[in-house]
Amino acid sequence: MKTFAVSLVLLGVMTAAPTLRAQGGSTAQQQPPTVASVLNMHYGIVEQEVVSAAEAMPEDKYSFAPTSGEFKGVRTFAEEVKHIGFANHLFFGPLMGETIDAKSIEENANGPANLKSKAEIVQYLK
Repeated sequence: MKTFAVSLVLLGVMTAAPTLRAQGGSTAQQQPPTVASVLNMHYGIVEQEVVSAAEAMPEDKYSFAPTSGEFKGVRTFAEEVKHIGFANHLFFGPLMGETIDAKSIEENANGPANLKSKAEIVQYLK
């Protein structure tokens, strides 16, 4: 009986080993990352940070913009978030088949003017 059990275990190990190797077991060498996978990872990190900041900012502070010294005339927080959202559409839209015309770029440098509330702006950013 003991010999049968040992034989059964050995048979199981012998039949499982090739299957594990074919599936890329722990001894398989990992493929180097692609340019696309690295860019996607970095984009995901930045996306998480920007969206988190946009969601954390209270709605009544979306109109904040520093005004003293060298900061005169800079975008408000809302305009900056919309600008980032528009830049995402501008840079990555063509990858999704969208067309962007030059007039749209000039008119929407600060993002769409019709977006006013925090919820609308965050949704546009996402």
